[in-house]
Amino acid sequence: MSTAPTPSEILGGALEYLQTIGHWIRGQYFDHRDRCCVVGALHYVAYEGNIAASARLDVEQSKRWAYRCLEDAISPGAKEDIDIEAWNDAPGRSIVEVLAVMKKAKTLAVERGM
Repeated sequence: MSTAPTPSEILGGALEYLQTIGHWIRGQYFDHRDRCCVVGALHYVAYEGNIAASARLDVEQSKRWAYRCLEDAISPGAKEDIDIEAWNDAPGRSIVEVLAVMKKAKTLAVERGM
């Protein structure tokens, strides 16, 4: 059994997964072809592996901090939470933009010691 991943590990793993050609989608968390949106990728990475039951709350906390870093990367200094699903699904959103924001979010997590 493993322990909970850190926010930077979650963001890094999600970034790596989405960098795989054709793995990013809009409009749903996952599909039958192993593609997912940003939120789906974060969830997948957070729970991959055999996480000990005692670490489940830690996973949720790490995932919340990963979301916070992602929100800060999307809209620095925002006073309200960002709807990451809506951001992912916005018309015209590109994988290039998604990957750039994911990289920025991972950098923020590392800089914050997460």
